[in-house]
Amino acid sequence: MDDFDVLALSAFGLSWLPIFPDPYYHVEHVNFWEWLYREINEVLTGERARFHSQLGFTSVLLGRLDKAYELSSYAAILRKYLRMKQPKKILEWGPGISTRIMAAEVPDAEIYSIEHDVQWFERLQDLQNNSKVHLFCIPLGDNYLKFPASLGLKFDLIFVDGEAVSIPVDSANFREKCLAESPFLLQDNGLVVIHDSNTAWYGNTRFCFETIEEADRTAVLKPIEENNSVGTR
Repeated sequence: MDDFDVLALSAFGLSWLPIFPDPYYHVEHVNFWEWLYREINEVLTGERARFHSQLGFTSVLLGRLDKAYELSSYAAILRKYLRMKQPKKILEWGPGISTRIMAAEVPDAEIYSIEHDVQWFERLQDLQNNSKVHLFCIPLGDNYLKFPASLGLKFDLIFVDGEAVSIPVDSANFREKCLAESPFLLQDNGLVVIHDSNTAWYGNTRFCFETIEEADRTAVLKPIEENNSVGTR
């Protein structure tokens, strides 16, 4: 897909936002609006940004892109619990739109976010201008799971929306492994929010948590205390 394909799709897709309250489409298992956000972010950077701005596309897209944030399937439920819980410390596997929502809703919270994809990590560097947002680029592997514990912190809220692949292929995928680590990283009465809760990515580990609320492919979970040994420690 070249730049003009992305811009044409963007102009078409964003033009329908006032009509469809929750458009959701998967492109290679990625929320359509997050995928489109990544594509636009790439097209509208560097030398290409100057070219597209001359054609008048840039202001139109950027002027309405903020509405796409609200259409991420997890946005409503994430905002609800951020406002309700007012977390002081947040851990996130998989930064992006969710990180921006967190920073906007609880600007005093310290947000620790882990990303494995170097290219996507580099596109999020504007978030580093916020002293409350701490981004870490860590390849998939044990350190991707264990790094949060090395911070020596306990978190009020954990958001799991990172990579879902399995390495090795016959093992649990990384979404499930991150969920399994979560009980050890939570403050008392802390909560875990998982995206794509309607998939099988979280495996049997999901049964070690009480579901507080679930809607729009997003679930809010609380560890069942007697199952806190579920992790890989």
